Order: sequence, then structure tokens, then C-alpha cells
Amino acid sequence: MNLGRRGQGARGILCALIVLAAAGPASAADWSIKGSLSQRVSGDDNPNLDLHSPGFVFGSLTDVSVDIQALTRTSRLNLTGDLGYRYYTGKGSDELTNRFVPNAGIRYEKDWKRDVLTAEVNYALEDASDLNFTEIGPNLDKGDRQTISGNVSVLHKVNARNDLTFAVGASDVTYKGVDDADPYRLLSPSISWLNRQTRLTDFRTTLGVDIYDYDDPPDTLNYMYYLREDVNTRLSKRLRVNAGAGVRLLDTYADNLLLPGTPRDHSTSIGGLANAGFEYALKETNFSGGVDYGLNPSTDGKLVNQLNFSLGVQHRINDYSTIGLSTSYTLSGDPDGHGFNEKTLSISPTYTYRFTEYWRMVAGYQFILQREDGQTAKRNYGYVTIARDFVLLP
Repeated sequence: MNLGRRGQGARGILCALIVLAAAGPASAADWSIKGSLSQRVSGDDNPNLDLHSPGFVFGSLTDVSVDIQALTRTSRLNLTGDLGYRYYTGKGSDELTNRFVPNAGIRYEKDWKRDVLTAEVNYALEDASDLNFTEIGPNLDKGDRQTISGNVSVLHKVNARNDLTFAVGASDVTYKGVDDADPYRLLSPSISWLNRQTRLTDFRTTLGVDIYDYDDPPDTLNYMYYLREDVNTRLSKRLRVNAGAGVRLLDTYADNLLLPGTPRDHSTSIGGLANAGFEYALKETNFSGGVDYGLNPSTDGKLVNQLNFSLGVQHRINDYSTIGLSTSYTLSGDPDGHGFNEKTLSISPTYTYRFTEYWRMVAGYQFILQREDGQTAKRNYGYVTIARDFVLLP
């Protein structure tokens, strides 16, 4: 199988999703249109997480977004769009590009008596300075990542306690100005069974395969088959926990660059998948955390073995303001599972203040420390955003 550079399979699914969504609710629907206009100013001492910072950068992001919804008794259509303009100045701004950054999405849901159809398409253009790449720089040169993704799923309600979901996802990811990042396509069919064991506890069994097709010199093709079991339960009024475990089989095919024309190299590896998390809610404060282990695509598209720990807290000070703190610590290594050669720590406090129903302010800071093969890179990023929300059609 070859999803290939032609990308016909992924693009065909995305086109079908657009046609399906366009056939959604029309004049009989209940429409609403909301939007926002925001201005962010920022300071960054190492935007591309280079080993040696090129210098401080001041940034400006002007952004306008719109959210359109159409509802009928049995269907929902949601269209989102976002257009931002980034401007950089300062000693390190030569590595960044002043540009427009568009994002868009469309989602359609249709309900029947025992079935639910969901289809969505998303487009995202991300500036390289917003992405944490797996290798310490300099590996960027005014780069970006463009992602077109889509998903179709059908949920069938077997009975009051059991649901079956059939899903197919597709993505097309390309890079510009990013060293060692290979474009790839992803096709992800899966089937899952949800069992509501009790009123407070759900079990979900999922079987699927993720197919990664890379535009790299060996023409690498990865099949990652997986089977996992997840449980989600509420232990008390305030505490909810989840956990999951599974097994995955990775089949890799690649051309032999030393012996062209010979059969493609083939390798197989077996590994585990696991995750656990919690949410604890007090009257004014929420806590959350989790741990996740498995084989995941990194920011530059390569499959890496990752162990991630995360912890977050959000506190409501009063009717107008909240503060929050999120932290994560990620260990990354080669898919063969022979240790972790990269460690990344991220700490991000935020403060939000709502002046009126429509005006708000968000201030935040992020510290990133990344160590890889004895090298260390640091990043300090701070920002303030002022935003105005609009209701164009209630």
C-alpha cells in the first residue's frame, strides 16, 4: 500500500467531507454568528529553541476569528475561521517571518434514532516558533507546518449501555523551511466499543491502525496496529479518574539506499501503550494531571517513544479573574524503546481578567528547558493579549 506523494487517498476523504458538510442544515436552521478581535504583544528570548539564542524578539499578533453555527432538530453545522498577522522585530527576528497565519475548520453532525454521523475538516498553518521540535536547533529557517486533516465517524447505539463507533481519519502534513522534517500522510481507521458498566463507570475497547507514509529518501511506510482498553470513572462528587493500557505492533518498510532495486527493508517491533489521569474539582479551584506512554508522532513528523507527565491547576479568584498553572515533563526516544535521549520541561502560568461581558485580557509566560544528548536549550516567552468578543447573530 502506498498513500504516496500523490496523497490521493487523504485528499479524497477530505473532499468528501467538505461535500458532506456543505449538504448540512440550510435555511430551516437556527443560525448564530460569533467572533472576536484580539491583539497580542510578546517577548521571546529564543523563539526557535536554538542551542545558542540568536537574540531577543518582540512580537505582535493581530487576530480575527469567527464561529458560525447552524442547528436543526437532528443536525449541527459548525464553521470556524481564524486569520492572524504576525510581526516580529528585534535582534533574533531574522529567523522569523512576518506573515498571515490562517486556520479554518468545518464540522457536521447528523442524528438518527440510533446512529450519529460526524464529519469534520480542518486546516492549520503553524509558525515554527510555536512548535517544539524534537531536535535542538538551529533546525529552522523561517519555517512553518501546514496540516490538512479530516475525520468521519459513525456511532451506533446498540442499546442503553453499549455503543459502537467506526471512524476513519486522514491528515496531510507538509513543512517549509524546517530541516530534518519530512512531509507525511496519515490514514487512521479504527473501531471502538463503549460499555457503560455503571452510571459512573465507562469502559472503551479500541482496535485500529495508523498508517504513516513519509516523503523521505527511503520512502518509509509505517503501519502501527494497536489494541487498547480504557476506563473512565467518577470516584466521588469531586474526583474523576481515567486509565488505559494496550499493545501496539509497528511494521516499518523502507527502501535500501545502499542497494537500489533490492526488496524493501522490513522491521517489526512490539511495544506497550498506557495512560492515567485525574480531575479534581473544588468550589473555586480545579486540579488535573496525567501520565501517558506510547509511540507518537513528534512535531517534525517522526515517530518517537514518549513518556509524558502533566499537571495543571486553575483557580477562580472572583467573577472577573482566574489564574492557572500548567506543567509538563516529557521524555522522548527512538521507536525501538532503547531509552530516552531527550528531556523537555515546560512551565506555563496564566492570568485572565474579564473587564466586561465582551472585553478580556490574558497574560501568560512559558519556560521551556530541553536537553538532548548532552546539549541544553532554554526558552522564555511572555505575552499579553487584549480581546474583544462580538455576537453578530445571537
